Amino acid sequence: AVVSTQSTGLNRIRIGRYSLEDVNMLRERLVPLRKCELPKEYLMQIVDIYLQLQNENPATVCLLPKRAMMEAFNAAVTAKMFPDADEVTAVDEVEDMTKADRKRS
Repeated sequence: AVVSTQSTGLNRIRIGRYSLEDVNMLRERLVPLRKCELPKEYLMQIVDIYLQLQNENPATVCLLPKRAMMEAFNAAVTAKMFPDADEVTAVDEVEDMTKADRKRS
């Protein structure tokens, strides 16, 4: 039931319809980081903590405020979990896709 409540709270936050209880749930789960000189050092701390927490609970999620931060986080997690993986770039082309549609995809 706890995971379900957390999932419901995260969904409400995602769509902007959160409650004070949802905000407090997030505040209780903030992870303190040690001071670093470079943003990449912060990123690696977050990745290490995330992977440790995910080993304890596979439902662990990491919320970051900007899409670029999330992309950097995902890339760092993938690199840490699969250091020998090759990167493959895919282009998804759909007929009649507008520029706005491409940006959202």
